[in-house]
Amino acid sequence: MERVGGPTRYATAVAVAEAWLRDICAYEATFPTQPSGTEEECLENRPVGLNLSRADTFADALAIPTYFYTDHGPTFLTPPDRLPSEIDRLSPHFDGGVIFGSATAVGDDVADEVERRFGVVNRVAGPDRYATSAAAARFNAEIYVDVYGHEGNEFVDTMILVNGEDWPDALAASAITRLGVPIVAVRRDEIPEPVAELIRQYGSSGTEFALVGGESAISQAVVDQLRDLGGGSIYRVAGSDRTATARAVADAYLAAPDPDERNTNGIIIVRPDSFADAIAAPALIHSRRAPIIIPATTTDLGEANIEWLTENAARLDTVTVLGETDVVPDAIVAQAVDAICAARDCKAQ
Repeated sequence: MERVGGPTRYATAVAVAEAWLRDICAYEATFPTQPSGTEEECLENRPVGLNLSRADTFADALAIPTYFYTDHGPTFLTPPDRLPSEIDRLSPHFDGGVIFGSATAVGDDVADEVERRFGVVNRVAGPDRYATSAAAARFNAEIYVDVYGHEGNEFVDTMILVNGEDWPDALAASAITRLGVPIVAVRRDEIPEPVAELIRQYGSSGTEFALVGGESAISQAVVDQLRDLGGGSIYRVAGSDRTATARAVADAYLAAPDPDERNTNGIIIVRPDSFADAIAAPALIHSRRAPIIIPATTTDLGEANIEWLTENAARLDTVTVLGETDVVPDAIVAQAVDAICAARDCKAQ
């Protein structure tokens, strides 16, 4: 069990980045040909791309493509008009970056400082959260095309749609993104035009559309619009509430093949009523193969989550908690560890 956090959302984001870097360096050290060298050399020198988003809203941060976890893993948060001082802890590693959100969300003065200190900066943005998510998804698709040598507007095989008005389903959904699988935000009853344009460009009859969340989050009207846009198959990953949807995503994630053949899995526990610390989770989702579990309340993990952990205990090796004890109390952590260890005869370390 590891608690990753700090006294502010900025400090937690930095702590997540440090934990992510340890994960990546430990993994890369198992490959003698890796240019990052030994684990110690990697921790000292490995370059990291900076992903930056506005700290006081979740909308743009959720658009950050989580496939970046190998090179641009961490999500850093900033006020619109200044870089937080906490970022200095990791500044020796930064090698350029991407800002997600318009100049209103992350000001040009911040972008100029990032470029001055850390190198070339790109901005991925639109006039609202839906346009920004579409821009991020297009960024994702274009990198996919470049990496695999395709030419033109190659279709992507899966797109993930989430409700852009709230964060829990969207954050959980980041577990099932990967290179070439974008996550885009829609309204409950409508596909905004920037997202519709993206679907027309990169979708095809062979594209699967995964809707994360129940009909209260994404209604039948969106399904009908998808069909009108000429997309392929449509399916939902959802539960009766945000905690159940997170478990459904976790089931989908743990059922998928391990691309790195690490054969380890875990869970990440976040506070259920605030995105401030949770928003940094996607990097660790992938470096630890650990989907998100959302407690039923701020003080109780919930019986359904406990049952899920017990049923899946044999596949779970780590429990990562985002935030200090005032964010996720020790009582919730104890419930999770007890549920796993009751089935495995283990002790938390």
